[in-house]
Amino acid sequence: MKAILLLIALSYCCFSSTQSVDPPFRPATTALPLSVADIPTGPTVAGVFDGRTPCQEIAQALNRPVSSDCFKLKWRLVLYQHPQTRTHTTYRLEGTLYRQRVREGSWTQKTGTKTDSTATVYQLDLNDPNQSVYLMKGDENVLFFLGKDRDLLIGNADFGYTLNRISPKK
Repeated sequence: MKAILLLIALSYCCFSSTQSVDPPFRPATTALPLSVADIPTGPTVAGVFDGRTPCQEIAQALNRPVSSDCFKLKWRLVLYQHPQTRTHTTYRLEGTLYRQRVREGSWTQKTGTKTDSTATVYQLDLNDPNQSVYLMKGDENVLFFLGKDRDLLIGNADFGYTLNRISPKK
């Protein structure tokens, strides 16, 4: 099941990359300075992931106000770990949805989604007992956003709900 979901997601990413990302009739979104040079490294970094997602749907799910012309969000997620034990410690979530204040908190590993009881799920604590961000681990390099019920979020013709591992340029 994981392999099928991953294959579908990869196929979608390949297909959607041939589409125009910013058609002329859509308003531009201000770019963030999320450069490759800003990628943290070292034994405390479990992974750094970047992605672009649809705006309205995920903002609504996270109870974040956005303008009606917002159609994409940029994300950078840094997962931190204890350097010796590699246990999960904290995360840093930044991007267009959190321009004013970068989100930081703890993250934990859970098991199971709505359709796969063995899937690895990362839960990001948003410092609100009624709100978390759930990400399913596709493999070591891909994370998929999940809804509140731990179901996969479906993207649109322009963007999916995927974060991809990035690494610093050497």
